[in-house]
Amino acid sequence: MPSPADELVVEAELVSSETSRRPTAPFYKALASIIATFPSYKDSRSGRKNAKQLKIIFVVIGLITLLAGREVWPVIVCGVILMSLATFLPVENLQKRTLVNRMRRAQTMEHEVRRPARLVHDGRRLILYDGDQRDRRVLTNRAFFLGHFRGEDDAHWVQISPKGSGKKREAIWVRLDGSQAPADAQKLKEFRVDSPAYTSRSAAHELLSLLEREHLTYS
Repeated sequence: MPSPADELVVEAELVSSETSRRPTAPFYKALASIIATFPSYKDSRSGRKNAKQLKIIFVVIGLITLLAGREVWPVIVCGVILMSLATFLPVENLQKRTLVNRMRRAQTMEHEVRRPARLVHDGRRLILYDGDQRDRRVLTNRAFFLGHFRGEDDAHWVQISPKGSGKKREAIWVRLDGSQAPADAQKLKEFRVDSPAYTSRSAAHELLSLLEREHLTYS
């Protein structure tokens, strides 16, 4: 059993995204409800024909209202509004769904959350701690995968995972701030990273050297 004195500890931060409700959410929710009531049409020959007929109906009703209102301004305004509706109503089904979904997404926002973490190597495994809780571990006293990847802005990412494992939950991903990825590093596919640990190249230098030696030994 390794003793604490044998452990190599690297301080890090786990980065995740959290969703919160915007202060303007009620406004966007109301907009989404209004847009959901808009008349729409299917993008087909018959659908477009029906849409043109509906536009004509809006114009005719608006014109009748406008003429009937004469000098009654509220009635005239209603007539103008009805005629104006013909410029954008009805909307195509897909466009309507897109607008409603956009208003729903606008109700929330994502923000980055960082929390303290540690990378601990005890002589036979690498352990990622989320605070004081062990999140995952990879045995390094046997064959394991060690890969270098290039992220956005040439960011240097390192993956440590059990050999042959394709499960995201079993991989430890480390981003090295202040370090550029090697020239031969593979391009990182962001969806593969579910719980990135951020640290610096200088802080993780000894750990990476140790992992490289172990990887060569057990490959």
